[in-house]
Amino acid sequence: YKNKNERRTLTGEDIVLFIQKFSKIKKKANLLIVSDKKGNNYAKQIIKKNQKSLSKNIKIFFNKDFSNSLFEDAYLLLKSKCTFSLPASGGVMCWLHYSKVPFLLAFYHSRIWNFRFLLSNKYLHFFWKKNQVWVNSNNTHDLLKKMEKYNF
Repeated sequence: YKNKNERRTLTGEDIVLFIQKFSKIKKKANLLIVSDKKGNNYAKQIIKKNQKSLSKNIKIFFNKDFSNSLFEDAYLLLKSKCTFSLPASGGVMCWLHYSKVPFLLAFYHSRIWNFRFLLSNKYLHFFWKKNQVWVNSNNTHDLLKKMEKYNF
C-alpha cells in the first residue's frame, strides 16, 4: 500500500489482534462477528488456525449463523451492548451512526474529515454521545490503542 489509509481488506492478523485485545480488556464475554457469509467463513478459518493464541473465555459467534439478511444483521448490531469496527470493515456499520448503541468505529474518510474532527475535538456527528467514537484511520493499531481508553 502506498500509505496506511489505502487498505481495504481485513487481514487475519487484524482479526487475531482485535480478539486478543478484546479478551485482555474483557476477561469473559461474548463476541459476535458481523459480516457476509464469505467474511464469516474467513474469520472462522482465522480463528480456528489461531485458537491456541486466543482466550477460551471469549465466546465467539457469527451473525450468519443467526441471520439471513442485511436487516437481520442490522438488528443484531443495534441490539448489541457495544460494537467495534475494524478499519477494513464494510458499510453495515452505517446503521450505528444513527443509533444510541455504544461503539468504537475505525475507518478512513479523508484528511479533510480528520482536520475537521481534530479542530472540533468532539464527535463526528453532533448527536453522538461520549461512548460513540470514531477513529479516522485504516490502521488496526490505531483502533487497538483507542480500545485501551474506551469504556465498554
